[in-house]
Amino acid sequence: MFGSTDSYTVPTTSTHCEPEQQATDMSCSKCEKKYKACIDNINERNTLHMDVAQSILFHLRKETRQTFKEKLLKKVCSLRNSRGGILVIHVTGRDQKFGPSLDRFDEVENDLSNMIEDDTPFCENYTRYWIDGCQGVESGAGHRYTDYILLHVSGSGSISTRDFNTYMPRYGSIIRPKARELAGVLTRVSTETKPHEENNVNKQEIKVKGREKKRLLSGYKSRDVQFKRLRLTDSQKKTETNDGNNIREQNINNITNKVMDRLSDYVTAFTKLTEGGAIYYGIEEEKGQEKERKKATRSQTGDGPPTHHYVVNGILMSPDMHEVVKANIMTDITENMLWHNEQGDKYGEDEINNLVEISFHSTSEAEVETAVGTAAGEEDTYVIEVRVKGNFRGIAFTSKTGPCADRLDDKKDTIAVDIKDWEKRIKLLQTNSPAQPVTSSPQAGQ
Repeated sequence: MFGSTDSYTVPTTSTHCEPEQQATDMSCSKCEKKYKACIDNINERNTLHMDVAQSILFHLRKETRQTFKEKLLKKVCSLRNSRGGILVIHVTGRDQKFGPSLDRFDEVENDLSNMIEDDTPFCENYTRYWIDGCQGVESGAGHRYTDYILLHVSGSGSISTRDFNTYMPRYGSIIRPKARELAGVLTRVSTETKPHEENNVNKQEIKVKGREKKRLLSGYKSRDVQFKRLRLTDSQKKTETNDGNNIREQNINNITNKVMDRLSDYVTAFTKLTEGGAIYYGIEEEKGQEKERKKATRSQTGDGPPTHHYVVNGILMSPDMHEVVKANIMTDITENMLWHNEQGDKYGEDEINNLVEISFHSTSEAEVETAVGTAAGEEDTYVIEVRVKGNFRGIAFTSKTGPCADRLDDKKDTIAVDIKDWEKRIKLLQTNSPAQPVTSSPQAGQ
């Protein structure tokens, strides 16, 4: 939980926000004077404020609260990267019949904790409470609480990050990294293996040929191997009633979109592995039959319980679609991701194309020729493999802007931290060297 401290005392006279603004706005035009009055006796180098309607903070749907949370975390991140400070949050339209509980506000604790890069205790970095004495009402314990929440934010020792936009591999999943893990990635000594040469130790060989009858794989998921189901929905299959060209184009788009869903997340995770990694589309976990389930609860898909085997279903497509699908996927990887080398310089398109390979594996017993020797419209089932080559040196991000880290400029406006400055400060976590406040001004990713 948040730490506690003595409350600040603030003036008791103020105006209220307009009702229509309470429901639609997080920036009430009437809050500026009240905010200044409330912080007159707060001696902090950096003091920011924001507004949120009580209905958004405590009652409305998750999507609306997400917008508030994103704005909150951006301000907190900018304070941490500017020697710390105070964030005053005006809860507009507060119904004084409701008590002082801040349980719903405290749901952001995990996100705030993720911005503590040096593993110091949460209570040493954040303190929150209602500001005492401003439009307050007496609580049962005789204390006063108000419509202003004060969040005290301590400064970062290196660099705080809202979203790293890169992932770390685990055996069963990929996860958000810790700052110290990324420090290790950015400072690790390259092995004697040549760049992008794969380490074949304990590497699985995934064979899909001859699996057109949905035979089982002997392989399994690991930190460098992932399997993904890829099926067209009923609505997408309706394109079969249209003309041939339209069917082909829509199927290409459907396959491309399904492959690209979270692909960049896995790609960034595989770059952290010396051996690289691969994700296979068209392979899924086998489900048991109805009679095998007995008392098992039916899943939403109507399948039985998992058998813990993986089965090759493949994706129905014609050979002439391969190059188009491959080009679409590589375009997304080169244009929408950011790749940096060890020196913090951007990789070019040709260099990225040399880091990622896309292959199409037929599930048929016999070899399937390319469109040159096979009718362009002849379809077969394929497994799509996206492989990241091994011993990548540098760091890859899911977004072309790189990590999300903010700071305050001289005018107290929130701006992005320059990515090279971010990388330099992340590396300090390996040496535990103290960092000076962030002062560079270029936008991240440039």
